[in-house]
Parts: sequence; structure tokens; C-alpha cells
Amino acid sequence: MSTHAAVGACVGLALTMNQPPEYALIGGTLAMIGGIISDIDVGETGKKTTPIIIGGLSLGLLAILFSVGVGVFPGIIELWKTTSGLLRTMVGSALFFVTCLWGMRRPHRSFLHSLLGMAILGGTVYLALPVAAGYFLAGMVSHVILDLLNYRPVQLFYPLEKGVSLRLCYSKSRVSNAILVGSVVGIVALLLAR
Repeated sequence: MSTHAAVGACVGLALTMNQPPEYALIGGTLAMIGGIISDIDVGETGKKTTPIIIGGLSLGLLAILFSVGVGVFPGIIELWKTTSGLLRTMVGSALFFVTCLWGMRRPHRSFLHSLLGMAILGGTVYLALPVAAGYFLAGMVSHVILDLLNYRPVQLFYPLEKGVSLRLCYSKSRVSNAILVGSVVGIVALLLAR
């Protein structure tokens, strides 16, 4: 999970490099959430607490985004008011939550790792906050790409059962650790370059 979070944050920061700091905060946060949300479905195959950790971390990141938006970057709140508003945000958030709950009841690396799952979750984020959807999707795509590298197949074309795997490495390997370290270095470099 830490590798997916770091890669997601790095992707989000890279995508916002030439934008105001508010966008860096939105991009980094939403791409990080996109980078981990796919694994909320591991309840059957992984640790039972992982979905709780991912859900709590996602909510915590959104709380930080909102708090910083209110205190440091009021432009975030203005952006939200002009592009979404309360009703759209509530509907998009509710649909996101329902989609995640449904996805949690599917096998790991199926719906929430598929093109269909990415499109639906991306659509719910777009409904809640349009400016954030691209960053969220970039994080989700980074997650799926990383999972495609290892031996366990991903049902990229869900509901088709056939999975895709490039079989290049194991999820807990030196390659995974190197990607984590590289992403953390990338985050630091991107923050210093701002």
C-alpha cells in the first residue's frame, strides 16, 4: 500500500508542476487516494484491516485537504464552490462510497482494478469535484500499472474473468522497494522544485 500511495502522490505532484500550489495539494492528495483505493477490495485475500486503513487514510487525506483549503489556500474552497457545490459533492461522494462498497464485495484485482471500475470511480470524483478527477484517475492508473507488473493477474477488462499479468516481479520484492524509494525521492524533488 505504501508503494501505491507514494507513486500516486508523485504522479499527482508531477502533473501539477506548473500550476498554483492549490492544485499541487489537490493533485497530490487525490492521486494518492486514487493510488490506494483499488486495494480496498483485499478483505478476502489480504489483511481484514486493510480496507479500514485505506478508508480511514482516504478520509484523513480529504480532511487535511479541506482544512488546509480553509486555512492556507482559500482558493481551494472557492474552486469547490464554483465547480461543484454542496449537492454535487454530496451526490458524487455518496456514489463513490456505494461503488467502493460494491467493489469491496468483488474478488481482489477485479472490478476496482478494471477499466470499468476506473471509469465509474473517476466519474463519481468528477461529479464531486471536477478539477480533481484527472488526478484521481492518474493515481488509479498508476496503481493498476504497478499491479500489472507482478505475477497475480488483474481483471483489467472486468466483467471478463481473464486476467492480465506481465509477470515481471513480485509485489513484495526489491523492485517494489526500489519503486517506493524512487517515488519518495521524486516527491521530495518535485516539492523542492516548486
